[in-house]
Amino acid sequence: MALSKKEIAVRPFLQSIIQHLPSKDRLVVNITPQDATIIADDEYLAIAIGNLITNGLKYSFPDTPVTVSAHHSSNGFTFSVINEGVGMSDDEITQSGVIYFRADSSKDTKVIGIGLYLTKKIAAAHNGSLRLQSQNN
Repeated sequence: MALSKKEIAVRPFLQSIIQHLPSKDRLVVNITPQDATIIADDEYLAIAIGNLITNGLKYSFPDTPVTVSAHHSSNGFTFSVINEGVGMSDDEITQSGVIYFRADSSKDTKVIGIGLYLTKKIAAAHNGSLRLQSQNN
């Protein structure tokens, strides 16, 4: 994957992704610092972050908030999406990011299982990683 990296202001970047999403009124966005910038490929990163936020909304309980956070961390910069949903088993977490894998909670939705696969590849291309956690497993 050939990246075209440039400096990105995180707040307007996230706002540009969020404005196109359904149920955006359920999102709580926290960015630290407010004027944070990163060096990344904005098109690929928008696909990855958009997928994570969309999944957070899709697989959460109705009318519950989905928190999107972005902050500097010891590993560079971290984006996180936290929702209140059914959760995933340890096995599902292990298999997430494998092409065409679909968790049990997605069986009744129109998905083909490439979202987290692409997200994982995009994160790796940016020298990052995809880490999933569930409190219900």
